[in-house]
Amino acid sequence: MQTVRQAGKVMRVLLANPHKDFRDALMVRLTADGYERLFSAATEKELFRALHAGLVKQESIDLVLLSLDLPIQSGPQSVYEICNNFDVAMLLLAKQHDRSLALEGLKQGADDYILSPDNFD
Repeated sequence: MQTVRQAGKVMRVLLANPHKDFRDALMVRLTADGYERLFSAATEKELFRALHAGLVKQESIDLVLLSLDLPIQSGPQSVYEICNNFDVAMLLLAKQHDRSLALEGLKQGADDYILSPDNFD
């Protein structure tokens, strides 16, 4: 399997998760795996701002890693809004008890989901 660097494409990844420690740890891990253009958001407002900014700069986000526990609205509602306004791949980050939300997110247009790790060791 090729790494991101070997594939020769700079992929723009947006991580949306309300927990700073989790965001920081995952950003370090993604950087170590060769991802160079990483963005993060702690709220839906920051998420949509980053998606809009990418369009304006003609550097749209390639992949959204969306946590289902963002504040304000439900994960499936965020998925619905993203899918209806942006052409972007989306991977949902779900906790074990969020599986039903993840399945609803798939119905709303997310590409897939994974159970998010509790730690990165």
